Amino acid sequence: MLKILEVNNLVTTLITENKSENLIENVNFVVKEGETIGIVGESGSGKSITALSLMDLLPKNIKVTKGQVIFDNKNLLELNDNEIRNIRGKDISMIFQDNMSSLNPVFTIGNQIIEAIRVHSDISKKEAKMKALELLKKVGLSRPEKILKEYPYMLSGGMRQRAMIAMALTSNPKLLIADEPTTALDVTIQAQIVELIKRIKDEYKMAVILITHDIGLIAEMADRVIVMYAGEIVEDTDVNTLFNNPQHPYTMALLKSVPHINDKLDKKLVSIPGTVPEHYEDISSCRFMSRCEYAFDKCKIHPDIKKINDDHAVRCYASWEGKFDYEGK
Repeated sequence: MLKILEVNNLVTTLITENKSENLIENVNFVVKEGETIGIVGESGSGKSITALSLMDLLPKNIKVTKGQVIFDNKNLLELNDNEIRNIRGKDISMIFQDNMSSLNPVFTIGNQIIEAIRVHSDISKKEAKMKALELLKKVGLSRPEKILKEYPYMLSGGMRQRAMIAMALTSNPKLLIADEPTTALDVTIQAQIVELIKRIKDEYKMAVILITHDIGLIAEMADRVIVMYAGEIVEDTDVNTLFNNPQHPYTMALLKSVPHINDKLDKKLVSIPGTVPEHYEDISSCRFMSRCEYAFDKCKIHPDIKKINDDHAVRCYASWEGKFDYEGK
């Protein structure tokens, strides 16, 4: 499969009057045609900052300070505002975590979708309206004519999310970034949104970057998985290997913290002690060391990420030295 996106040594930095602080460091990954990459980790691990860095949608005080984001043989970080706008929303689209704040409350759904269509295509407003109706039908909204005239607050959370997906599809993107697409939706609606994203991915032959804290969603949708912790990648492998043979203690802890259908009735879920550190740039040890049951003296030196085979990379001394075996479910 051809590469759609290649991220090399990406560093994104929070810049204040007093100091600068790296929020993500040396992030590397590749997305191939038709592939779904899952990026998983707790809140504060750097998942959303990574996505916003790719799209050049960072707040003013946060900057990409190093690295490359190669898309269609162009480094997106070297493009000017007009050039990146021509790619964003056309070739790369994004579904945001909070659909209520992502949609403009003072414009109708129709206005917003029609504008998104016309920004990247030379068609009349009437033609754009017909396409908007078609997209709303495609994402499963049963009364598209009425929804075009409604404002975001008039729709349920699931309907707003479908409208956001319709907007993301306006220009047949090659890559869709979905940032926590099922957050704040009830379980039934979550399942519907997941099925919708899977269907449109196949129909449009898109690649997808799925950002989530939900390990179950990763199991259902991802081909490859990137596990992030404290601003860096700690494990990168295919989805089957991740669930059957994880090699980072953080990944193991995530898997053991959620129930599985084949669990014994008396099995207790494991909680991860402590929290993700807020200021991790100055941590000289492994950043997970204070929460890790396998930590030993060598972990006081910050590890690089290292390939343990052609399709599996991990950032962990204990893994490299064979100090544990994953016991599975």
